[in-house]
Amino acid sequence: MTGNKPVLVTGDSDDPPFNQPYVDVEEWRDAPAEVPNPLGITTQRQDAAPIKARHLFVHGGFKGTDARFTFCFPPPEQYQGRFYQPTHQLLTSELAPPRTVAMTLASGAY
Repeated sequence: MTGNKPVLVTGDSDDPPFNQPYVDVEEWRDAPAEVPNPLGITTQRQDAAPIKARHLFVHGGFKGTDARFTFCFPPPEQYQGRFYQPTHQLLTSELAPPRTVAMTLASGAY
């Protein structure tokens, strides 16, 4: 809000801290990366087989900030128009756990 007036966000709106995005990794991968968990908690089975999930991995951030993002896109023929946003890991990292990435891709989502 500006004063007592709400701000209308449109396609022309500008958010100065986040108006300089960059991509530092863009590559096809066959398996999600292992994600360290600083909290020491995991929902991953230690005896589980390695995950295979072909996807376009895109990682980046915004210049001048600590904000980072990651997108994992399925191959075009597998995409079913879905978007999945796990929010729990945002407290620690922009990277979702491997099984979350695999489930998302298997569901035809990015």
